[in-house]
Amino acid sequence: MQTARATLKVLRLLESAPQGISISQAATALGKSQDTARYLLNSLQQEGYAVRYKGGSLYYPTRMFAIALTELEQSKPCPPSILLGAALAHVYNRTRLRAYLASISEHGVTMLDIRGHQGQPRIPGLQSTIPLTSLHALAVGKIFMAEAMGSKASVPQGKAVACFTNRTLTDFSSIQHELEEVRENGYAIDREEFASGLCCIAAPIEDVDGKVFASLAVSMSSHSFDLAGRRYITAVLEAAKLATEQVVEWQHSEQSTQLADEQGV
Repeated sequence: MQTARATLKVLRLLESAPQGISISQAATALGKSQDTARYLLNSLQQEGYAVRYKGGSLYYPTRMFAIALTELEQSKPCPPSILLGAALAHVYNRTRLRAYLASISEHGVTMLDIRGHQGQPRIPGLQSTIPLTSLHALAVGKIFMAEAMGSKASVPQGKAVACFTNRTLTDFSSIQHELEEVRENGYAIDREEFASGLCCIAAPIEDVDGKVFASLAVSMSSHSFDLAGRRYITAVLEAAKLATEQVVEWQHSEQSTQLADEQGV
Protein backbone atom coordinates (compact mmCIF):
# COMPACT_ATOMS: atom_id res chain seq x y z
CA MET A 1 0.00 0.00 0.00
CA GLN A 2 2.85 2.39 0.78
CA THR A 3 4.34 1.75 -2.66
CA ALA A 4 0.96 2.41 -4.29
CA ARG A 5 0.61 5.71 -2.43
CA ALA A 6 4.15 6.73 -3.41
CA THR A 7 3.47 5.83 -7.06
CA LEU A 8 0.29 7.90 -7.12
CA LYS A 9 2.14 10.81 -5.55
CA VAL A 10 4.82 10.66 -8.26
CA LEU A 11 2.12 10.48 -10.91
CA ARG A 12 0.46 13.62 -9.50
CA LEU A 13 3.87 15.28 -9.41
CA LEU A 14 4.44 14.42 -13.07
CA GLU A 15 1.05 15.77 -14.10
CA SER A 16 1.81 19.07 -12.36
CA ALA A 17 5.23 19.41 -14.02
CA PRO A 18 4.91 19.56 -17.83
CA GLN A 19 8.47 20.91 -17.88
CA GLY A 20 9.66 17.54 -16.55
CA ILE A 21 11.08 16.36 -13.24
CA SER A 22 14.38 14.78 -12.33
CA ILE A 23 14.99 11.79 -10.07
CA SER A 24 16.39 14.05 -7.35
CA GLN A 25 13.33 16.34 -7.52
CA ALA A 26 11.02 13.35 -7.20
CA ALA A 27 13.05 11.98 -4.29
CA THR A 28 12.83 15.33 -2.46
CA ALA A 29 9.09 15.61 -3.04
CA LEU A 30 8.53 12.07 -1.81
CA GLY A 31 10.96 12.20 1.08
CA LYS A 32 12.46 8.98 -0.31
CA SER A 33 15.86 7.90 -1.60
CA GLN A 34 16.89 8.54 -5.21
CA ASP A 35 16.89 4.77 -5.82
CA THR A 36 13.24 4.60 -4.78
CA ALA A 37 12.34 7.63 -6.91
CA ARG A 38 14.15 6.11 -9.89
CA TYR A 39 12.28 2.83 -9.45
CA LEU A 40 8.89 4.56 -9.27
CA LEU A 41 9.56 6.79 -12.29
CA ASN A 42 10.86 3.87 -14.35
CA SER A 43 7.79 1.84 -13.39
CA LEU A 44 5.52 4.65 -14.58
CA GLN A 45 7.51 4.86 -17.81
CA GLN A 46 7.19 1.12 -18.44
CA GLU A 47 3.44 1.33 -17.94
CA GLY A 48 3.11 4.27 -20.34
CA TYR A 49 2.41 7.06 -17.83
CA ALA A 50 5.77 8.80 -18.22
CA VAL A 51 8.35 9.31 -20.96
CA ARG A 52 11.92 10.56 -21.07
CA TYR A 53 14.56 11.38 -23.65
CA LYS A 54 18.12 12.67 -24.04
CA GLY A 55 19.73 10.30 -21.58
CA GLY A 56 16.71 10.14 -19.31
CA SER A 57 17.67 13.13 -17.13
CA LEU A 58 14.07 14.32 -17.00
CA TYR A 59 10.75 12.49 -16.90
CA TYR A 60 7.63 13.96 -18.51
CA PRO A 61 3.94 13.11 -18.24
CA THR A 62 2.72 11.16 -21.26
CA ARG A 63 -0.06 13.73 -21.62
CA MET A 64 2.52 16.33 -22.61
CA PHE A 65 3.69 14.14 -25.46
CA ALA A 66 0.10 13.52 -26.48
CA ILE A 67 -0.27 17.29 -26.81
CA ALA A 68 2.98 17.46 -28.76
CA LEU A 69 1.73 14.70 -31.06
CA THR A 70 -1.44 16.69 -31.71
CA GLU A 71 0.72 19.71 -32.58
CA LEU A 72 2.79 17.51 -34.87
CA GLU A 73 -0.28 16.24 -36.74
CA GLN A 74 -1.68 19.79 -36.99
CA SER A 75 1.66 21.07 -38.38
CA LYS A 76 2.46 23.43 -35.52
CA PRO A 77 6.16 24.12 -34.90
CA CYS A 78 7.66 22.89 -31.63
CA PRO A 79 11.19 21.94 -30.53
CA PRO A 80 12.76 18.78 -32.04
CA SER A 81 13.22 17.18 -28.61
CA ILE A 82 9.46 17.29 -28.09
CA LEU A 83 8.82 16.14 -31.65
CA LEU A 84 11.13 13.16 -31.30
CA GLY A 85 9.43 12.16 -28.08
CA ALA A 86 6.06 12.49 -29.80
CA ALA A 87 7.27 10.34 -32.72
CA LEU A 88 8.45 7.66 -30.30
CA ALA A 89 5.12 7.72 -28.46
CA HIS A 90 3.27 7.65 -31.80
CA VAL A 91 4.99 4.55 -33.14
CA TYR A 92 4.71 2.80 -29.77
CA ASN A 93 0.98 3.49 -29.55
CA ARG A 94 0.45 2.38 -33.16
CA THR A 95 2.38 -0.88 -32.89
CA ARG A 96 2.53 -1.68 -29.15
CA LEU A 97 6.09 -2.84 -29.83
CA ARG A 98 9.22 -1.77 -27.97
CA ALA A 99 10.31 1.45 -29.68
CA TYR A 100 13.73 3.09 -29.90
CA LEU A 101 14.99 6.60 -30.68
CA ALA A 102 18.66 7.03 -31.56
CA SER A 103 21.22 9.54 -32.82
CA ILE A 104 24.74 9.11 -34.25
CA SER A 105 28.09 10.30 -32.92
CA GLU A 106 31.73 9.53 -33.61
CA HIS A 107 31.57 6.73 -31.04
CA GLY A 108 28.49 4.98 -32.41
CA VAL A 109 24.73 5.15 -32.15
CA THR A 110 23.39 6.67 -28.93
CA MET A 111 20.00 5.56 -27.64
CA LEU A 112 18.13 8.75 -26.76
CA ASP A 113 15.06 6.95 -25.45
CA ILE A 114 13.36 3.57 -25.37
CA ARG A 115 9.62 3.03 -24.96
CA GLY A 116 8.15 -0.31 -23.91
CA HIS A 117 7.11 -2.53 -21.06
CA GLN A 118 8.23 -5.78 -19.53
CA GLY A 119 7.66 -8.80 -21.72
CA GLN A 120 8.02 -7.04 -25.07
CA PRO A 121 10.83 -8.39 -27.30
CA ARG A 122 13.90 -6.18 -26.96
CA ILE A 123 17.37 -5.94 -28.44
CA PRO A 124 19.48 -8.07 -26.07
CA GLY A 125 22.48 -6.53 -24.37
CA LEU A 126 21.62 -3.08 -25.67
CA GLN A 127 23.89 -0.39 -24.25
CA SER A 128 23.35 3.37 -24.20
CA THR A 129 25.84 3.59 -27.07
CA ILE A 130 25.99 0.93 -29.80
CA PRO A 131 29.56 0.67 -31.15
CA LEU A 132 30.23 1.36 -34.82
CA THR A 133 31.35 -2.26 -35.26
CA SER A 134 27.78 -3.48 -34.58
CA LEU A 135 25.79 -1.10 -36.77
CA HIS A 136 25.69 -3.38 -39.84
CA ALA A 137 23.61 -5.93 -37.89
CA LEU A 138 20.97 -3.55 -36.53
CA ALA A 139 18.19 -1.75 -38.40
CA VAL A 140 18.69 1.39 -36.30
CA GLY A 141 22.39 1.36 -37.28
CA LYS A 142 21.82 0.65 -40.97
CA ILE A 143 19.92 3.94 -41.24
CA PHE A 144 23.05 5.90 -40.35
CA MET A 145 25.37 3.65 -42.36
CA ALA A 146 23.23 4.06 -45.47
CA GLU A 147 23.46 7.84 -45.28
CA ALA A 148 27.21 7.76 -44.60
CA MET A 149 28.04 5.51 -47.54
CA GLY A 150 26.22 7.65 -50.12
CA SER A 151 24.51 6.26 -53.20
CA LYS A 152 27.78 5.38 -54.96
CA ALA A 153 30.26 4.98 -52.12
CA SER A 154 31.52 1.57 -51.08
CA VAL A 155 31.64 0.03 -47.64
CA PRO A 156 35.16 0.38 -46.16
CA GLN A 157 37.11 -2.84 -46.53
CA GLY A 158 40.14 -4.35 -44.87
CA LYS A 159 38.72 -5.22 -41.44
CA ALA A 160 36.79 -8.25 -40.27
CA VAL A 161 33.07 -7.65 -39.77
CA ALA A 162 31.48 -8.91 -36.55
CA CYS A 163 29.16 -11.89 -36.90
CA PHE A 164 26.34 -12.21 -34.35
CA THR A 165 24.08 -14.90 -35.86
CA ASN A 166 24.07 -17.12 -38.93
CA ARG A 167 22.05 -14.37 -40.67
CA THR A 168 24.49 -11.52 -40.04
CA LEU A 169 25.77 -9.97 -43.26
CA THR A 170 29.56 -10.07 -43.08
CA ASP A 171 30.85 -9.74 -46.65
CA PHE A 172 31.23 -6.20 -47.93
CA SER A 173 29.31 -6.65 -51.17
CA SER A 174 26.24 -7.94 -49.31
CA ILE A 175 26.40 -5.11 -46.78
CA GLN A 176 26.74 -2.53 -49.53
CA HIS A 177 23.78 -4.00 -51.41
CA GLU A 178 21.73 -3.96 -48.20
CA LEU A 179 22.55 -0.29 -47.56
CA GLU A 180 21.64 0.62 -51.13
CA GLU A 181 18.24 -0.98 -50.52
CA VAL A 182 17.86 1.00 -47.31
CA ARG A 183 18.48 4.23 -49.21
CA GLU A 184 16.08 3.23 -51.95
CA ASN A 185 13.28 2.00 -49.66
CA GLY A 186 13.62 4.63 -46.95
CA TYR A 187 13.70 2.11 -44.11
CA ALA A 188 15.93 -0.66 -42.75
CA ILE A 189 15.23 -4.16 -41.47
CA ASP A 190 17.28 -6.43 -39.23
CA ARG A 191 16.16 -10.00 -39.95
CA GLU A 192 17.56 -11.88 -36.95
CA GLU A 193 20.97 -10.45 -37.84
CA PHE A 194 21.86 -9.31 -34.33
CA ALA A 195 19.92 -11.83 -32.25
CA SER A 196 18.16 -15.04 -33.23
CA GLY A 197 14.38 -14.78 -33.10
CA LEU A 198 14.41 -10.96 -33.08
CA CYS A 199 13.65 -8.56 -35.94
CA CYS A 200 13.83 -4.75 -36.03
CA ILE A 201 12.49 -2.06 -38.36
CA ALA A 202 13.92 1.48 -38.50
CA ALA A 203 13.35 4.69 -40.47
CA PRO A 204 15.21 8.00 -40.59
CA ILE A 205 14.05 11.34 -39.21
CA GLU A 206 15.71 13.99 -41.37
CA ASP A 207 16.56 17.65 -40.84
CA VAL A 208 16.13 20.69 -43.07
CA ASP A 209 19.21 19.71 -45.13
CA GLY A 210 17.99 16.16 -45.71
CA LYS A 211 20.52 14.73 -43.27
CA VAL A 212 19.51 11.99 -40.86
CA PHE A 213 18.58 13.74 -37.62
CA ALA A 214 17.64 10.58 -35.72
CA SER A 215 16.63 6.96 -36.24
CA LEU A 216 13.26 5.60 -35.11
CA ALA A 217 12.89 1.84 -34.67
CA VAL A 218 10.79 -0.98 -33.22
CA SER A 219 11.74 -4.55 -32.27
CA MET A 220 9.61 -7.69 -32.41
CA SER A 221 9.84 -11.46 -32.56
CA SER A 222 10.54 -12.97 -35.96
CA HIS A 223 7.07 -14.57 -35.75
CA SER A 224 5.41 -11.17 -35.30
CA PHE A 225 7.44 -9.80 -38.20
CA ASP A 226 6.27 -12.63 -40.45
CA LEU A 227 2.65 -11.98 -39.47
CA ALA A 228 2.52 -8.17 -39.55
CA GLY A 229 5.86 -6.85 -40.79
CA ARG A 230 4.35 -4.71 -43.54
CA ARG A 231 1.96 -3.02 -41.10
CA TYR A 232 4.81 -2.27 -38.72
CA ILE A 233 6.95 -0.87 -41.53
CA THR A 234 4.12 1.47 -42.51
CA ALA A 235 3.69 2.64 -38.90
CA VAL A 236 7.40 3.39 -38.48
CA LEU A 237 7.58 5.19 -41.82
CA GLU A 238 4.54 7.33 -41.04
CA ALA A 239 5.85 8.34 -37.62
CA ALA A 240 9.29 9.19 -39.05
CA LYS A 241 7.75 11.16 -41.91
CA LEU A 242 5.59 13.23 -39.57
CA ALA A 243 8.57 13.94 -37.34
CA THR A 244 10.75 14.88 -40.32
CA GLU A 245 8.16 17.36 -41.60
CA GLN A 246 7.86 18.97 -38.20
CA VAL A 247 11.61 19.10 -37.51
CA VAL A 248 12.10 20.82 -40.87
CA GLU A 249 9.30 23.29 -40.14
CA TRP A 250 10.74 24.03 -36.72
CA GLN A 251 14.23 24.60 -38.18
CA HIS A 252 12.80 26.92 -40.85
CA SER A 253 11.04 28.84 -38.10
CA GLU A 254 14.27 29.09 -36.10
CA GLN A 255 16.19 30.29 -39.16
CA SER A 256 13.56 32.96 -39.88
CA THR A 257 13.66 34.13 -36.27
CA GLN A 258 17.45 34.32 -36.33
CA LEU A 259 17.44 36.24 -39.60
CA ALA A 260 14.88 38.69 -38.24
CA ASP A 261 17.00 39.20 -35.12
CA GLU A 262 20.11 39.86 -37.22
CA GLN A 263 18.23 42.39 -39.32
CA GLY A 264 16.82 44.04 -36.22
CA VAL A 265 13.25 43.39 -37.22
